[in-house]
Amino acid sequence: MVKESLKSLHQKCQLTHAYWSEHPWVFLQIRKVSLYITWVFLQTSIKPNTMTLIGISFAFGAAIAFVMNALLLAVLFILLFIVMDFSDGEVSRYRGQTSKEGAYLDKIYIFVGHPVIIAGVAIYQIELEPSLVIIVLGFSCVISVFAFCMVVDYAKKITVWEAYEEIVISSNLAGVLDSQITVKKNNDSEQSNLSAGADILNEKTIFQSIYSKIYAALAIFDFPYLFILLSSVVLLEVFFPVGQFTPIKIFIYSLGALLPLVIILSLWKTLSQKKIDHKFNELVVRLKK
Repeated sequence: MVKESLKSLHQKCQLTHAYWSEHPWVFLQIRKVSLYITWVFLQTSIKPNTMTLIGISFAFGAAIAFVMNALLLAVLFILLFIVMDFSDGEVSRYRGQTSKEGAYLDKIYIFVGHPVIIAGVAIYQIELEPSLVIIVLGFSCVISVFAFCMVVDYAKKITVWEAYEEIVISSNLAGVLDSQITVKKNNDSEQSNLSAGADILNEKTIFQSIYSKIYAALAIFDFPYLFILLSSVVLLEVFFPVGQFTPIKIFIYSLGALLPLVIILSLWKTLSQKKIDHKFNELVVRLKK
């Protein structure tokens, strides 16, 4: 049984996390709550990977609660789902039980938990109003929540590492790496010569400024912000239902219509700026050193 104070656990479980001081305010507030959950699990022999699976089960619990019209219970499960994603990592850091399997389960946490919760919300609204518009937008919400994670982050990493694996299995690894570095240097040189003046002019344009602000605002669709927003919306539904356009209905309409546009914007940015090529070249250079 762990008898350390919460302050001590904070030092060992949280301040050891990379870039702690740079975390957004919301993350830091969730960490204040997650530390209590972490303390509870440290009194047991439950492993971090098991905690992650428990967290995923909370996502299914939230979805079932939505289907059963138990909205307050759904909010409780959503909040537990959020906090458990922080606590499992804190327990693993305290016990020194980090693993590749744990990292794998963290990905499952996202790709399973996120769409399952949103599916529960969509089913709840469809049961109230089984219209074609709600069905289409609900489907859009579920698919888009999954696609958002892939497009913004994981698909890039998968592509880069698949490309690198092709190099690794090559019989001429060193030569391929050297050619990749040479190509990168040549490309960088050409880009520098061709577009140096254009970059100086474009970086400070109004369009670039607006675009960067919009892109920063897209964090609302990411974890945990989306589910904190959803919890707030559900509470409004319970205590302040408003006419035909209830808070959850507005949430479904907004998410189902806006998130596909966000995904398209992210795809455009990735492809137009050749971000995959840049990430791959950076990886090759780092591994060559």
